[in-house]
Amino acid sequence: MRNPVRNLCNKRELWLALCFMACASPMLRAAPLAGSEAKGVELFESQIRPLLADKCYQCHSRQSKKVKGGLLLDSQEGLLKGGDSGPLVVTGDLANSLLIKAVRYQDEDLRMPPDGKRLTEAQVADLETWVKMGAPLPQVEVKEDKIKAAARTHWAFQPVKRPAAPVVKNQAWVQSPVDSFILAKLEAAGMEPSPPADKRTLIRRATYDLIGLPPTPEEVAAFVADKSPDAFATVVDRLLASPHYGERWGRHWLDVARYASSDSPFAFTYRDYVIRAFNDDLPYDKFLLQQLAADQLDLGEDRRALAGLGFLTLGRKFDNMHDTIDDRIDVVTRGTMALSVSCARCHDHKYDPIPTRDYYGLHGVFASSMTPSELPLLGIAPDPAAYAEYAPKRAALQAKLDDFVHKQEAEVLKQHRAQTAQCLLLSREPKKIAELIDGEFGLSDRKILQVGATRWQQWLETLDKESDPIFAPWFAFAALSDLEFADHAEALSAKIAANALTHPVNPLVTQAFAGAAPASLKDVAERYGRLFERADQRWQAGLRNIAEALTLADADQEALCQVLFGKESPGNLPAELMPQLFKPSALMQLGPLQAEFSRLDATHPGAPQRAMALVDSPQPKNSHIFIRGNPNRLGDEAPRQFLAILSGDKREPFTRGSGRLELARAIAARDNPLTARVMVNRVWLHHFGAGLVTTPDDFGLRSDPPSHPELLDYLAWRFAEDGWSLKKLHRLLMLSSAYQQRSDDNLRYEAIDPENRLLSKANRQRLDFESMRDTLLFVAGNLDPACGGRPVDLLKPREGSYANRRTVYGSVDRNDLPALFRTFDFANPDSSTAQRDATAVPQQALFFLNSPFMMEQACKIVNRPSFQRLDDATGQLRDLYGCVYQREPTAEEIQRALRFLRSTSASTGAGEPIRKQPLTPQERYIQVLLMSNELMFVD
Repeated sequence: MRNPVRNLCNKRELWLALCFMACASPMLRAAPLAGSEAKGVELFESQIRPLLADKCYQCHSRQSKKVKGGLLLDSQEGLLKGGDSGPLVVTGDLANSLLIKAVRYQDEDLRMPPDGKRLTEAQVADLETWVKMGAPLPQVEVKEDKIKAAARTHWAFQPVKRPAAPVVKNQAWVQSPVDSFILAKLEAAGMEPSPPADKRTLIRRATYDLIGLPPTPEEVAAFVADKSPDAFATVVDRLLASPHYGERWGRHWLDVARYASSDSPFAFTYRDYVIRAFNDDLPYDKFLLQQLAADQLDLGEDRRALAGLGFLTLGRKFDNMHDTIDDRIDVVTRGTMALSVSCARCHDHKYDPIPTRDYYGLHGVFASSMTPSELPLLGIAPDPAAYAEYAPKRAALQAKLDDFVHKQEAEVLKQHRAQTAQCLLLSREPKKIAELIDGEFGLSDRKILQVGATRWQQWLETLDKESDPIFAPWFAFAALSDLEFADHAEALSAKIAANALTHPVNPLVTQAFAGAAPASLKDVAERYGRLFERADQRWQAGLRNIAEALTLADADQEALCQVLFGKESPGNLPAELMPQLFKPSALMQLGPLQAEFSRLDATHPGAPQRAMALVDSPQPKNSHIFIRGNPNRLGDEAPRQFLAILSGDKREPFTRGSGRLELARAIAARDNPLTARVMVNRVWLHHFGAGLVTTPDDFGLRSDPPSHPELLDYLAWRFAEDGWSLKKLHRLLMLSSAYQQRSDDNLRYEAIDPENRLLSKANRQRLDFESMRDTLLFVAGNLDPACGGRPVDLLKPREGSYANRRTVYGSVDRNDLPALFRTFDFANPDSSTAQRDATAVPQQALFFLNSPFMMEQACKIVNRPSFQRLDDATGQLRDLYGCVYQREPTAEEIQRALRFLRSTSASTGAGEPIRKQPLTPQERYIQVLLMSNELMFVD
């Protein structure tokens, strides 16, 4: 096994690491003070501890400026816990204890202390005696890890149970089980809930909450006129059945999934999958399963769920594979369970019970998953006419690309096979293979040699060195040392030429050693190189003369060719390795060809939709812990398995492929204490303006405790009990008296509960970016209600007008997020976002004042037929207020508006879609209405 301290910077660091590793050994333990072990403890106290203090405490004590290696040697807890590296002391075994080897100066690369400052013979003898005795430590009461102790009682890690509804005085206020929990807290604080909101306010709140749009004047009027006790329930059911519901709530989930349409031409298929899942009320546990492991589920003929794997495959594109895996671990654990597991990448989590071993257990899951060579079709048929136009264009591009790739692959294979002699020589020196320059611009020949030599080395290791008919001579020569070669090469060569080895040798190989004996192993490798070169020439000539020939008539020649052309042979290279071996000039040509493909698939309406899928690697394997997050410093192997804090004693390693399906089932399991709690808290957040837990993406030990812990548990239990139905959860929350309260302030209650954590009133909420933009289009009668499809550019006008699709269908460029999106607190697509920021900055007001988009919507409101039919200004004002606010204007508002219209004059142009002329007085007044708080806030 590789020495874990060889790569440290200098010998002094080696000595510090040596001390660290000695005390990190799992063999070290707190020993009972009895018999010989008591003597060992006495030796430790009198000789070993002072020795460590003298050599190590400078960097490994609580007084160190910076503790190195995560190791503290000045406390019993630190000695028992150890540090980052593996064991150095094998108790009772001097020969295998690296500590003893080092202090004895037996290894030139590991001599401690460094610089010739050897320990005295007595000090070495003390260390040897201590190791022989089992390296005992004094017995002390080891305190339980504080994090583990806190986790045992942490509210988020407790099983979800159904709590009893509390008894309250004002039973008349309780319309839903939710109300009992809210009212109990209010009564305990000497507070009362607010009166119910008026019907206009309530339907506006519900409509924005569920579909992200305002109600129409007709919907408001119908609700106000409906005096039945189920009137509001009818409104809620209608909104939940709307296809716009999925657009609203799907966007919330896309924040969590760090969605960006720029990730792939098919990124939009994930967005459409999410919207469809919410509209279909797909049970949340199945929703999670499909997003983590749809490729391993029995989907039948409906393959659309494969698009859900975009939850994993979306995200930033890193050159470092481990950064990509880290991003996936973060979105899975923080997005579904509100745990920051990625913080355990370099060390055990500082605040939560998540060891580095658990992180790398999940790392193995995603390291054992890969993108398929061809993305799977979703089975969503495109328009036949559009497809008929698309198919020949794609076929032409495919032929062009295939021809280019085949030519480059042929060049790579030609160079690889020409390097056979070099590969044979390098196969005996793996260290030299590793030292070959890899990945630098302009050095594709070195990369080909490195990949090829590695392949030859691995293949040769599978052969029998004595009986292989082609390479037995190579192994025989390679077994000779440099001194032996001169003495024995001639005799060995003659023996091979006479085919007199223990086992028969291919006659073509024996011919290569007839005549003069090789002068060196390099000469032997070159003879093999020429042998395979001739075999390649004969094979190529045969293919040119007889195109259909697949084998050569000569069996001996065929055996040589199989080494070059066999599917798993060292002379061949897997297709997936080829592109990285192309010359830089070829890669520069390949990029534009692939870009043409992407453009066609991304923009052509006839392109069949594909899933950004993930599949298991052919040979899943566990990852090793990266010490301090460094992939070049490997620690112990970490089995692929679920988090220990959520598994208890029943934790078993994953056994099915990569383990993604088992991971998904563990996350979506009903006995997982986090998953349901996290989701119901986020649903509560979007309905009430703040979560029961105000840290919706952190349920760890540093999270804020829930304001109503029993209510959170009740909702989590009810959520799972109701089949993980989000629509049932919405209905439960919205039909409660707590949801239907007014948002009016109460000065006395503000002093008691300034953040309204007890919910004595509804929280006023500002429209998010999507609802703001969609509302402006909607009230202007300009919103396209179509669902799904490829993304559109929302900011660049086309044919004189801005795009009028809902904002959820807009392009989101991960690497160039528009300033307008950032101005209005759009979620950062680089990370999972459970709750957006809410800022008030001058740029927001400037958008409303100066944006051509705003002016366009004001003009469109004026051009509505219902407005144009009215002759008098008062009637037009009533129409405007009904359209924008879904209410009648007051007498004072009418008077102010009339004064404004009379006092303002402006010339009107011919009516360009995006007005370059000054706005008319009516249009300017409408622009004021559109930027008002009444429109931009929901009470």
